[in-house]
Amino acid sequence: MGFRVIFSSPTYGLSGVNTAVSNLIRELNRRGHDARLLLTNPTAPDPMPMPAPHDAPAYFLPARPKATLKARQKALLNYLESLAPCIYVPGYDFDHSRICPALSKNVMVCGVVHSDDPAHYDHVQRLGASWNAAVCVSRAIAARVKTDLPDLASRVHVIPSGVAVTSLRRGPARPGAILRIIYTGRLIHHQKRIMDLAALAEKLEQRHVPYSLTIIGGGPQAEELKKALATQIKKGVVTMTGTLPNDQVLRHLVEHDALVLTSGFEGTPVSLLEAMAAGCVPVVTDIPSGIPELVEDGVNGFCVPVGDMETFAKRLEFLAHDPELRTKLADQARESIRGSRFSLENVAQAYLDLFDIMARDRDSGAFQRPMGSNLRLTFEKIFRLKQKGC
Repeated sequence: MGFRVIFSSPTYGLSGVNTAVSNLIRELNRRGHDARLLLTNPTAPDPMPMPAPHDAPAYFLPARPKATLKARQKALLNYLESLAPCIYVPGYDFDHSRICPALSKNVMVCGVVHSDDPAHYDHVQRLGASWNAAVCVSRAIAARVKTDLPDLASRVHVIPSGVAVTSLRRGPARPGAILRIIYTGRLIHHQKRIMDLAALAEKLEQRHVPYSLTIIGGGPQAEELKKALATQIKKGVVTMTGTLPNDQVLRHLVEHDALVLTSGFEGTPVSLLEAMAAGCVPVVTDIPSGIPELVEDGVNGFCVPVGDMETFAKRLEFLAHDPELRTKLADQARESIRGSRFSLENVAQAYLDLFDIMARDRDSGAFQRPMGSNLRLTFEKIFRLKQKGC
């Protein structure tokens, strides 16, 4: 008998989390389980909207379009209980997941800490006690959660995001060809430090590096970045495509040589996983979460201090002028994903193994949700708990 798994998200926007969840839903369903995406507030404005993939089942929460948060929470609780026994994976659905303490034991909760940032740590701090398990997408995040919440440590598991290795293959790097650089993701300066791309373009031109830069994505700083890169865009060196469906992003990756990631913090970056799986050489910031588990400096990519665009440009210059190095690092990057714990097949299996553990702990009584395993709290109680910081 397969698992029924409900992943929730307020909306479906441009996000590595949404891409990773869609990948996992497809793989779980391919194995005969019932996995779905539930959009809990689909009519809410999203600054970075993106259509949900057609091959990952997505449902809308059965609630009125302008329903209050409290009404949507009640609708979510009833929806989950109607599908029990099931597994609820709230992801970054921070507001709706406040129902976790009110769920019966037949709705197991697998919380996921997706990023090394305060919002995700606050999520597990508030609700982790009511989760059957807490998944952290990197070892650094898991270490932080175990330190901050020692009572939760035995239920903390490290499972990264997963991607499939594309069957599309690139040819060997050609001497004298321009270096084709790509960035994919949200265009926001907070976290992604997106304006560093404009500084990087200037550094590359100062060093006379033959390059092109494709920027795929959208977000609040898109217009600001476009203005900063106006000269390069006019010359045809830089292209900004806007947000694209994931299948088109993957095709673009195969056509490029190097991925740049300028982030100040991450979880396990899905854009990086996709790029490495496609054979793009990663040139990324040296941050604590995710990167050390994926990129070994000089072996399958390059790691650069945050904000150091001079060193970013130097590493890209190496790649531009050394096609053999470019080919070697690209092959190593691809092999770092193939068959590893970051491959979609292994990530799906890790979740299934964890779901088995969660079910055993529930049935044996090793885990009992606080407030009693069968007690359904009233929403007045939920909101009182929320005010007290639960």
